[in-house]
Amino acid sequence: MSTKKNNVKKLDIKEVFLDFPSTLIKIAYETGEKKLLGSVSKECGVSVVIVNKWQKKAPNIVGIIYAYLKEYDLSFEELVKEVNVKKKSKTKTN
Repeated sequence: MSTKKNNVKKLDIKEVFLDFPSTLIKIAYETGEKKLLGSVSKECGVSVVIVNKWQKKAPNIVGIIYAYLKEYDLSFEELVKEVNVKKKSKTKTN
């Protein structure tokens, strides 16, 4: 029986925030589309109060994702993938 322990590296997870003002400026500069926090909240499906809260402290999962991306030098697209959902057909086939 082996008594060897697995050395699991712990990620350094810190509190993070979402920098909407800077990204909104970048979107406006690159696309010419002016966005405000109100439009961001509508796109995200949350209230402006929540978006303002995220600017001070993001949900914990964001900190975990950030730490993982930074530690292993990954891009967001390498870690996060979109789920492909097949829509059920409304027509019946016999």
